[in-house]
Amino acid sequence: MIKAKNISKTYKKKRQNIYALKPCSITLPDKGFLLIVGETGSGKSTLLSILGGMQKPDSGEVTGAQNSVAFVFQNSMLLEEMTLRENIVFVNTLYPDVGANTDELLDKFGLSHRLNNYPNELSGGEKQRAALLIAMLENKPAIFADEPTGNLDGEHSKAIANLLKELSLSRLVVVVTHDADVFTELADRLIVMSSGSIEEDKCSVDIKGTTAEKHLNFVSETPRFGIKQTVAVAASVVKKSKTRFILLTVSLLLAFLCVLSFTNNIFSRAENRMYNVLSSQNAVCMDFVKADSESLQPLKMTNSELEYYLDKYDAAYFIDESLSLPFAKDGNELIEKVLIERFYVHEECNMQILAGAADLADDNIAISDYIAAQIIDNYLLLYGEQLSYADLIGQTFGVYTISAVYSTAYDGSVPSEGMLEAFNLQHCTAYINYNRFISRIVGSTQVNYKINDSYSNFVLAYSEGESPFGYELLYGSDELAEGEVLLPEDGAYILAGREVENVADLVGTQVTLSFAEMSAFPANQEHLISLSDKQYTVAGIYSSGVSYLTLVVSDEDYLDIYFKYSTQFTDTTAGISIPGCNLSTIEAVYADGLADGSFASDNALNTYRWLQTSTIIVEFVSLVLILISFFLLASFINDSVAKNLRTMGVLRALGVSTTKMAGIYILQCAICFFAVFVMVAILQVLLIFAWNILLAAVVDGGVPIVYYGWQALLLMAGVIVAYLLFAYVIIIAKLRRRSSIDLVYERY
Repeated sequence: MIKAKNISKTYKKKRQNIYALKPCSITLPDKGFLLIVGETGSGKSTLLSILGGMQKPDSGEVTGAQNSVAFVFQNSMLLEEMTLRENIVFVNTLYPDVGANTDELLDKFGLSHRLNNYPNELSGGEKQRAALLIAMLENKPAIFADEPTGNLDGEHSKAIANLLKELSLSRLVVVVTHDADVFTELADRLIVMSSGSIEEDKCSVDIKGTTAEKHLNFVSETPRFGIKQTVAVAASVVKKSKTRFILLTVSLLLAFLCVLSFTNNIFSRAENRMYNVLSSQNAVCMDFVKADSESLQPLKMTNSELEYYLDKYDAAYFIDESLSLPFAKDGNELIEKVLIERFYVHEECNMQILAGAADLADDNIAISDYIAAQIIDNYLLLYGEQLSYADLIGQTFGVYTISAVYSTAYDGSVPSEGMLEAFNLQHCTAYINYNRFISRIVGSTQVNYKINDSYSNFVLAYSEGESPFGYELLYGSDELAEGEVLLPEDGAYILAGREVENVADLVGTQVTLSFAEMSAFPANQEHLISLSDKQYTVAGIYSSGVSYLTLVVSDEDYLDIYFKYSTQFTDTTAGISIPGCNLSTIEAVYADGLADGSFASDNALNTYRWLQTSTIIVEFVSLVLILISFFLLASFINDSVAKNLRTMGVLRALGVSTTKMAGIYILQCAICFFAVFVMVAILQVLLIFAWNILLAAVVDGGVPIVYYGWQALLLMAGVIVAYLLFAYVIIIAKLRRRSSIDLVYERY
């Protein structure tokens, strides 16, 4: 039983309150035929919608109406995108437990032959009978009909009235109409309204007494509007706004591709960039250096650091040093020397051996396939003899004997000007062992030295086998043991840190020399690794024509000074080399504190800096496209809601809640976003390819550093969730701004 107590409804128009329904109370029976009549604007439709739960009263309350009323309206309320059969099937899925005999109802309402017709193909009377059939399929305890004969002629109006009367024998039927002549004789109860008030409420005793008793199992439950029903309606709804849907999809695709571009750059990892570059260049080894975390300037490793990395990764030591060597075979020497740019130091060549043996004796050298190719080409050109890799083994190369030829994956290609340096560092390489490397160290070097609380590199250290220019021993002996030093006549007091009347008095005394180990240039406190005050015995004093401060030490002391304090060693790119090319190793070495020292590290850095600059432009474009896509999303939703008010009204009349109706639009947006996400994930491959081509074309020596990143896609998924939340807020706001009656009567 539906009861209303002190219900009222007020609308505002031009800042004035207009009573659509003045306070009233009413109780409806469980069955029978109730007729509500009145002039247009009398409040009868408002009363009906409040009693049926279609809209809430401003005051008072209604009980017993929830999920108990099926509505029939003047505009028939069928889903226009579906045939009558599809409408019936759709309602049956909403109320699967009703178990109504559809075929019997179709015969009863004379619609069996119209199952495959769309609503716009039905006559006015057929539409209303179809609406009544739909209401019957809901199997609610009450049927509320608002102007069910408003668009029908007299004959069809009487037919609909008789159908409603028949239905009232087993349930409550409430009809609102201005066509009182058709229904008055059939009504069990008549309510007359005027100006928002109930003017008359009376029962027709004669007719009431003839009401038959029928007992049916009515269903008072919410419709089961699940994903299947949502998909069915969404598919039909999107057709009405397909142009905006397509525009939305395109704008989202462009926006997401731009967002993906700069987020890929934001999340770009140095490890992945290094791997990408090395892979693209078919690198056969991975070289690493110690580097400044901000400037990425290579830094000198300490001896202990170098030993740690070499041992941990079973790595070779590498150092960049240009050296041109002549090749000779059987007394035939090449006129043009062959350049080596990077030396690897190890007891064996750990690359792929193409000819010879991996082990390296003190006088051996293993050369790259590129160096071997140069030798072979030049020898053929000069002497007309075609050599093979095997023919080079045992031949003379400078002061070395070639023991092996190894692969650097040289494919015969010619590098561009911008890639020439990287090409040389990749292919102009050679392997020697540690003893041979030590023997190559020159006998003099500039060192970092501390003088009067400042750092200087105006000190030259010489081994005893190498003398400064114009060297002449003045006092003492130049036969040096470990821990002894020769000081220059002019600078002896500076190096000794004290003044004496006669420099000869320094011979045999102890002096402290302050060497500074630097990680990079210039020599300053920032780059200082350690400061060592070393005690030496002055073995002698000499004179020379060198303007620098000079000193001479034993061969043993010289090696220590060279490796730790030499500016030459500090200013040379050196590090460790690991054979192969795999991301996991790169990640492990990076985690251990090293950075990219590969042949293309400078190219990668320059390319990345250009990419960072271009990212600013991409970010701006992305922001513009995102704003446009948000506008198009709002426009699409607004247009779709406006064009589908009737559909929403039908669903609301069938008992579907606003939240579930919002799901229809959310599903459309979700499908759009998902399709865009999939397209973006696929197009990312082409996008990365395009970016890398652009970088190679625009940047001098540009290398492919853009790679496929899952972090960017994860962020993209988050952006999509944000779009969906935005869409949900808009949809809910649009639908809740309109009452159920607004939706039913398509009042936008």
